[in-house]
Amino acid sequence: MAKMPIVDVCKGKTSDFILHYQENINQILRIKHIFHIGNATLNYTQ
Repeated sequence: MAKMPIVDVCKGKTSDFILHYQENINQILRIKHIFHIGNATLNYTQ
């Protein structure tokens, strides 16, 4: 593996973190959305 300057490593880590952070938020929103649909369906069928 080639040695990278520390700054590049930090930049890479930061952008990875931001990317994963956004992915995680999208997943959380999707899960909330699924639960919301589930609750609405339950309320509708009762």
